[in-house]
Amino acid sequence: MKKNAKIALVVGGVVVLGVGGFFLVRAIRNKKSKGMGATLTPTITPSGGGSSSSSSSSSSSSSPTSAQIALAKDYRLWANSTDALSKKYGKKSSYDLDKTSSNPYNSYFKRSYEAGKAEYDAWKASGGTNSSSSSSSSGTYNSYKDRKALLDAMKGIGTDESAVDAIISKLTEAQRVQLAEDWDSKKSLYSGESLSEWIAGDYSGQELKRVHRAFYPNETPPSTRLFDFGFGK
Repeated sequence: MKKNAKIALVVGGVVVLGVGGFFLVRAIRNKKSKGMGATLTPTITPSGGGSSSSSSSSSSSSSPTSAQIALAKDYRLWANSTDALSKKYGKKSSYDLDKTSSNPYNSYFKRSYEAGKAEYDAWKASGGTNSSSSSSSSGTYNSYKDRKALLDAMKGIGTDESAVDAIISKLTEAQRVQLAEDWDSKKSLYSGESLSEWIAGDYSGQELKRVHRAFYPNETPPSTRLFDFGFGK
């Protein structure tokens, strides 16, 4: 082989080795870089505050305010203040709502409140208040004065219909139902007769239905006895 050819062959080999070495080093560096990126990625992603922030936000949004807790406590007392209300919205109803609870603003309250809100709001608007310390089975409403006024309006000859209507107008449905329950549980004070019987003895026709429904919203009035006595009781 000629000298010049040998030189060219050596130079070519050096060039090939040099280029090949360059690309080999570059490939190794790229591989290392990718490997570092892959190991860093999982450590960076979990450290983000997205999930903890979302969890914190969710936790705070699910916690009821003091006003909501106060509303739930008051509503629970009201919903269980009479037997009639308890059967509609309280413990004896399908809502199974307890009078008190360590967690008053819960799903039981929300379901019952959705159904009883209008009646509860009307009761509050009329000045209704609750007292958890009351030992009376009638709640905070004491029907004694209204029962006396109702008796005075119906006893004797004739009926003071305006006085009866005044009592009906000033009381909420829950209070009227409670008055009837208190009357009926103390019939011995009223000639041994229920309020329903007294109303039937003083009213007839549509007036009997209207007045009776005010105190017994879910019951059918008895037949009138007005003309059995001529002038009522």
